[in-house]
Amino acid sequence: MDSSVAVGRVANLRFATLLLTICLLKCAVADILVYQQDQLLEEFRDFPATFGSEIPESGLKVRAVRSNPTDGCTELDPPPENVTLSRFAVIIARYNCSFEDKIRNAQKAGYAAVIVHNVGSNDLERMSANHAEDILIPSVFIGESNGIYIIESFLYPLPYALIITDDIPFNINNNLIIPFAIVVGLCFIIMICFMIIRCIRERRRQLRHRLPNSVLRKIPIVKFAKGMQYDTCAICLDDYVDNERLRVLPCHHAYHVKCIDPWLTKNRRVCPICKRKVFARGERRPPRRRSSTDSMSSSDADENTPLLNNGANGAAATAANADGSNAVAPQAAAGGENAASDAHVAVSMTSDD
Repeated sequence: MDSSVAVGRVANLRFATLLLTICLLKCAVADILVYQQDQLLEEFRDFPATFGSEIPESGLKVRAVRSNPTDGCTELDPPPENVTLSRFAVIIARYNCSFEDKIRNAQKAGYAAVIVHNVGSNDLERMSANHAEDILIPSVFIGESNGIYIIESFLYPLPYALIITDDIPFNINNNLIIPFAIVVGLCFIIMICFMIIRCIRERRRQLRHRLPNSVLRKIPIVKFAKGMQYDTCAICLDDYVDNERLRVLPCHHAYHVKCIDPWLTKNRRVCPICKRKVFARGERRPPRRRSSTDSMSSSDADENTPLLNNGANGAAATAANADGSNAVAPQAAAGGENAASDAHVAVSMTSDD
C-alpha cells in the first residue's frame, strides 16, 4: 500500500514538473513583430533576458535605432529627440562586454528596450546577469541574420514599428493556409490509399472467379473429327471442322480453344452453356458454405443447383409416395383377409343352428 502511494506521488510530481516546464517555456518565448501601420510584415523569434522587467502582455511598441558604439560596452548615444508618442529600442551587437553592461548603458541613455543580436551565429541564447537589480528595462536576444536584417531594413526614421511580445498575432498564412493545405494533403493521401485498397480487393475478387492459366493447361484438348458428338461452338456459333482444336470441359461441353480460353481466364471460370464451375482434374475445390446441414448458401450455388435440388426433392417425394403406396397395399390385403374370416365364422355359426 505504501509503495503504491509513493509511486502515485512520484507520478504526480513528474506531471507537475512537466506542466511547470511547459509554462516556463511558454513564458520564455518572445517575438519581435514588424508593422507598417496596421500591416504585419515580419516576425522574428527571440529569447528574453532573465533580468530586467518582463515584457507587457499587450507587447512593447518601439522604434528601432542602432547603437553607437555598436557593441554597447561604453556610454551610448541617446535616442532621437523631438519624436512624440514613440519609444525607442536600441540594437546592440554581442561580445566585448557582459550583457549586464550593455543593458545598463542602454537604460542610462534613455532607451525603453534593448535588442541584442548574436555575432557569427543565428543561435538564440538566454541572457543572464549577476547584479542586475537596478536594470528595469526589458531586453531580448535574436540571431545575427535577423539583427542585420532589422538594421538594414526597419530602423528609424523609416515608418516601421517593432512590437516585442510573447504572443504571435493571427496570421492567415500561418494559421489558415498551411493547416488547410495539410488537411487537404492528408485527405488526398487517405483517398488514394482507399482507392488502392479498393482496387486490390476488386482485383482479388476477380481473380477468385477466373481460371488460372496453370489450371487451364490441365483441361484436355482434342482435335475435332467427323462422328464426334460435338457440332457447334456455343460462343462463336461456328460449326466445327476437321482438325480444329477443341477444349473439352469437365461437364463434357466442348468449345474452340481460341473462344473458351479467354472466357475462362478473363471472364468467369464457368461453362457458358450449363454455368457449371470449371475445375481441372486433381484441383482442390473450395469448401461449400452451407446455411444448414441440408441447404447450400446462395453464394456457392450455381445455375444447376436449383435443378439438382428440385430433382433430389422430387426423387425423395417419389420414394416417399412409393413407400406409402406399398404400405397401404398390405394394410388393404390384411383388411380383406379379416373380413373374409369374419364372414366364414358367421356362416359356420348359422349352419350349427
